[in-house]
Amino acid sequence: MEKRVEERTAELQDALKRLAELNQLKSNIIANVSHEFRTPLTHIKGYLDLLIAETLGPLTIDQSNAVVIMQKSSERLEELIDQLLQFSAASQGEFTLHLTSLDATLLLNNTFSRTLPKAKEHNITLQLNIPSGLPMVKADSEKIAWVVLQLLR
Repeated sequence: MEKRVEERTAELQDALKRLAELNQLKSNIIANVSHEFRTPLTHIKGYLDLLIAETLGPLTIDQSNAVVIMQKSSERLEELIDQLLQFSAASQGEFTLHLTSLDATLLLNNTFSRTLPKAKEHNITLQLNIPSGLPMVKADSEKIAWVVLQLLR
């Protein structure tokens, strides 16, 4: 019986080691893919900025509208890449918090206001009810804002 337990323990340790290797491989792939997405996205965003500023020549109203839509889409793609990187870091235990004192009311109002344009586009009415007099809190404002945005999307 003891020999069987030792064999099973060795099998489990090997499986755990392989799982850790696969997890690291996954993280490497995510980091590489994210980098490969970012490079052309940077060029796309740069040229969109030039088009919007009409540095490359005047645009018709339809062209201008199309460029604005493309710019919004490129910003969304950039957000998705950032989220993918954050997810990868969190799954690797590399999730670090930068705690600072912050006004939760201000943070929630700012985050909420970022979701209003998209809600209006979809005819969704959002309301934010924050109790008055919330105390200052110690938190990572970037991470809290990210979580709230994920909940509102």
